[in-house]
Amino acid sequence: MDTIKENSYKNRYKTFLIGTCGFCSKYFNHFKWDDQRFCSKKCFSDYVKNNKSKVYCNVCNKMIEVTNSKISRNNKFYCSRECYDNRRKDVLKRLKRGTKYYKNLLENTPCQCGESKIYLLQIHHIDGNKKNNIQSNLEVVCSNCHVKRHLKKDKRGNWVYHPKTLTDRSLLEKL
Repeated sequence: MDTIKENSYKNRYKTFLIGTCGFCSKYFNHFKWDDQRFCSKKCFSDYVKNNKSKVYCNVCNKMIEVTNSKISRNNKFYCSRECYDNRRKDVLKRLKRGTKYYKNLLENTPCQCGESKIYLLQIHHIDGNKKNNIQSNLEVVCSNCHVKRHLKKDKRGNWVYHPKTLTDRSLLEKL
């Protein structure tokens, strides 16, 4: 963008720039501080209407058209409100404190060490993936046993708690 001219207006100088429209490629003037890409509102609305991509609905796989600005924001698209509301039905139950699923796990399964007081029990994900809530991946443990599941050796050879690592199962019997 090149400077065209400087106009004086009430003893103030305003710099006008020349730009090209992002839709119709016409030249237009705009102020220096204004980051304008289109010559008019009509060109902007036409640009938005014509600048769409085809994507698939995450639930029913129906092809829909979405503006490119929405594609850069997220990867999940839904063709209707009904599909949006049904998006969670295929996903397994979420594991949250206070839900019946969580409470049922704690009440019906004691810890390996024999602890059965519910307020001392926690749920551990065996593979370390918190989103994998299938029954075979969950293990009910007390707080002491849970810490043992997340131990690693530091530089000196001492065992330290590290929440993102998983202790090897063969080492758990020795601890």
